[in-house]
Amino acid sequence: MRLFPLLLLIAVSVLQGCASLSQDECRSADWYSIGYEDGLRGHTPVRIADHRKACASHGVAPDLARYNEGRDAGLLWYCEPRNGFRLGVKGQAYAGACPASAEAAFLDAWSAGKEIHESEYQVRRLDRILGVNREQLDSLVHDRKLTETELVRRGTTWPRRAELLLELKELEETRVMVENEISEIEAAIAQERAHLLTLRENARHWESAGQTSQR
Repeated sequence: MRLFPLLLLIAVSVLQGCASLSQDECRSADWYSIGYEDGLRGHTPVRIADHRKACASHGVAPDLARYNEGRDAGLLWYCEPRNGFRLGVKGQAYAGACPASAEAAFLDAWSAGKEIHESEYQVRRLDRILGVNREQLDSLVHDRKLTETELVRRGTTWPRRAELLLELKELEETRVMVENEISEIEAAIAQERAHLLTLRENARHWESAGQTSQR
């Protein structure tokens, strides 16, 4: 596995982002390498139009044959199922760059990863909601203690005691409601985490799938 060149090119692509080619890059362009990098990043064939536009003002035309040759080689890495799974887990989109011969397996792996990504997001979302509800419950308990203290305090008038008793009733009703919501959310989190565990177990083979395209 030529892992080091892959990691190097990925690092370079991250640094360059989607910036157009500079004048120097156009004039000294290795169109095979540019195509290879674009393939690694899953760019569709329309990406060459960006390079053509960037270099036109410098009087340089892309070598389309070399670019496509490099891009096809880069796609051998990008379109591996294990990479599709990795992209799906990260929640990254797929633009349709893979050839028909590789796309079905890639999409299966990408979809499996995307399911995991969505399930992880759901767990985080429920955890945040649970935190809000627990804070609300703590606030209700605090308010109840203050209300009870005022209720038994010497000097509290009977009209005020009646108001406090009504407040205590409302606080208790709200507490019960919030506790029920907390129980429901905790059950939902447990269910989603079990679902996530199943997804991860079922997707283990995608992490090692498609490792034979480059030797």
